[in-house]
Amino acid sequence: MLKNITSLFCIFLLSGCAILSNPSNADFNLLCSKWDDIVCEGSVDTEVVSGYLKILYFEDNYYYGTNVWICGRDLSLDTGNAFEDFLAGKSTDGEMQCADAEKENIEWEWTEGDEFSVYWGNIFLYLDVPECPYHDEIGGKRCAVEAPVGIDVL
Repeated sequence: MLKNITSLFCIFLLSGCAILSNPSNADFNLLCSKWDDIVCEGSVDTEVVSGYLKILYFEDNYYYGTNVWICGRDLSLDTGNAFEDFLAGKSTDGEMQCADAEKENIEWEWTEGDEFSVYWGNIFLYLDVPECPYHDEIGGKRCAVEAPVGIDVL
């Protein structure tokens, strides 16, 4: 049951967006830490979604392989589907719920540069995760950067 609720929340958490040609056109920003893996998170307050959103990208991770997790807490959605919006809000009320892209059949990809897209049915979420502004002598490019995110209902 929880897996189904998590799936529903994740489906309707994300709700289509246009590719960002200009970061000033972003609907919101997430703070991303770029170390071995990338974690983007933050509080979101838009007409479509509000609450806490977290996206984790693992590349050749010892435990997760190369995969994406999408998480949310205290979400309030307005996707035009009252039932799914209600379920997503209820399942994330007071607790973080996550969906494993591999297990939930969520399609995702890194495109040219540091552009990240998540697809699930008619849902599309787009992040533009900037390059690190400096090179860490020990581990390569590691930093925290702000990523513009586009979201809207199709």
